[in-house]
Amino acid sequence: TNGATVASSVCPAATDDVCTDKTNNTFTVSIPSGEVTGSAVFKLTARDDGTTENTPEKVKISGSATVAGEEKTDSVDITVVDNGVTLAFTDGNTPVSALSEDSGTTTVTVTASLPTGISVPAGGPAAVLGINLAGTATADEDNTWAAGEDYRAVFPPGAPDGYDAGISIPAEGSSGSVDIRITVNDDNADEAAETIVFDGGSVSVSGTAYDTVDASLALNDNDAAPTVIDLALLNDADGEALTQIVEGGSDTTVRVRAAFQGTATRSAATSVPVVVGQAGEATEGTDYETVNDFSVSIPAYASSGTGTFTLKTAGAPYNDSDFEGPETLTVAGGTLAGFTINEDTLTIVDDDGTVTLSVSPDEANEGAANTVVTVTAAYPTGGSLTDPLTVALSLGGTATTPADYTLAAAAPGSVTIAGGDNSGTQTLTL
Repeated sequence: TNGATVASSVCPAATDDVCTDKTNNTFTVSIPSGEVTGSAVFKLTARDDGTTENTPEKVKISGSATVAGEEKTDSVDITVVDNGVTLAFTDGNTPVSALSEDSGTTTVTVTASLPTGISVPAGGPAAVLGINLAGTATADEDNTWAAGEDYRAVFPPGAPDGYDAGISIPAEGSSGSVDIRITVNDDNADEAAETIVFDGGSVSVSGTAYDTVDASLALNDNDAAPTVIDLALLNDADGEALTQIVEGGSDTTVRVRAAFQGTATRSAATSVPVVVGQAGEATEGTDYETVNDFSVSIPAYASSGTGTFTLKTAGAPYNDSDFEGPETLTVAGGTLAGFTINEDTLTIVDDDGTVTLSVSPDEANEGAANTVVTVTAAYPTGGSLTDPLTVALSLGGTATTPADYTLAAAAPGSVTIAGGDNSGTQTLTL
């Protein structure tokens, strides 16, 4: 399986990858009574197909038996190793198969080995194998570390035309090596493991061309994925923070910034769902025109992204004559798997006038008996309150107590205008 085909008849195989000496590739392993293991021998022959396979092929051996009334199964794989030129990587004398994102610069020695028993003839020229770097990891070829670039590679001179590097296998030798300096970009992006594939050409030895079995180095990421997104409301005109708008004003273009919390980013774009008016005191469709849900895109490798919506409070029914006081609306995130989205709040400031205070009578004669003064808090004619409004009171002026006046009782602290009314009163006695 995994690419290898097995001949249905006993060897030799004309077209399949492997064959066996067993009819129908079936045989029995006997485990004697009282024992836990048993063995059998079969012959497996791999055909030299003259083709270099970069992905190792495997033959799966599967077995089953009934033990104490219960069926037991297991399997094991045999890898068919290609006979092309193989590549191996070392860092000094240590074999290396992966580089960490925070590993900095590593000198990787790439060794190319001819198939077993093959060597370059004595007295002849060296065999030169060209190597190109490819794979899912992206190379920085202009030393700028642009977004999404994962590594830089410095190659020694002398590469064959069309190749990044060359490996020379000397006369009477069966292998050669080259040193390539690889610097890994320690960015902030959460990425899946990527690979640098060393894609070798073919090399000719004694008139026979040998292809290269490609090999790869893994680049392992060291960044934790971001999990929190903060929403912020900005004035689209100048990019400054937007905290309030006035009822009845012109339409406002609100810019919404979605930003990952912390320094981590993502290697893929993130679409952040946004809901306007999910909560707050202002009522959608009454205090402002309904805003459809939308999304803000944070580009790949970016820390934030923006989108806009228009908030309309002018015209009926939004610009009413009711005194409502300041009301808030939230701009929140919708559901996004793996993320918590923090909301922001905008205040709609009421434009329906201010409350005025009046007193009656508006004067008290010095030495006169107690004077009852009625304090009235009034909302402008033609308007009314949707909710009760409490107006705080305090006494001041040039007259002082007790030198100029005294109060028969403690001064009231406030006047309340009931919901649906446009005035309220309170009294005090001088």
